[in-house]
Amino acid sequence: TPVYAGCAGPIRRPLVDAADVHGVTGLGGLDLPEGAAVESAHGVDYLIDTLRAEAGITLCLLGPATNLAVALIKAPDIAGRIAEVVWMAGARREGGNTTPAAEYNAYADPDAAEIVLQSGIKLTLIPLDLTHQMRLTAPRLARLRGIPSPAARAVVALFAADRDPPLHDPCVIAHLLRPLFTGNHINVSVETASPLTLGMTVADVRGVTGRAANALWLDQGDADGFFALLEERLA
Repeated sequence: TPVYAGCAGPIRRPLVDAADVHGVTGLGGLDLPEGAAVESAHGVDYLIDTLRAEAGITLCLLGPATNLAVALIKAPDIAGRIAEVVWMAGARREGGNTTPAAEYNAYADPDAAEIVLQSGIKLTLIPLDLTHQMRLTAPRLARLRGIPSPAARAVVALFAADRDPPLHDPCVIAHLLRPLFTGNHINVSVETASPLTLGMTVADVRGVTGRAANALWLDQGDADGFFALLEERLA
């Protein structure tokens, strides 16, 4: 699978990384085999070229939305060629995991998040409200230990020292593979000005603002079904 490096930091703010959670490599010290070499083209240009060449692509976002936002600024025409964006981002009732108000992927580049939210692209958001229901409990981890595949061993190594960690990013792919999660189409916006609540995803679940829905906000999930799917794919 080709790898393209994207933007080195947010659109207009200092870089905030998650090394305190994921380590300096982003993989918690996991030692993986050598992967593909990084391509020479920029990740933003790759997005633009790929979407202009082929319509109807679904984009899976597992981090801040900087690359997609910059692509939309540089080439607005690609918005109509994206079938859907599924993004692990945001929080409401769970509160934030980077500040009391903000989840990391929205907080790290709130300007990019707001660009994507206002783009008119079909958007599905998977917030902490959902991912915190997907806990890798000790019995679930024990079942993964019984799977004799390199992928399963890597997952066990990543989480063996944690206590009931939530699995955030896998929910994006799980949602596309199987109908495990439910939610509602609502209006979501991101705070970009307040120092106190920067990056907060304002999810209008009751429709009190009157603003049009711009995202499917998934906040309920079948945890047993999710882990059954995870075991199936890791095997």
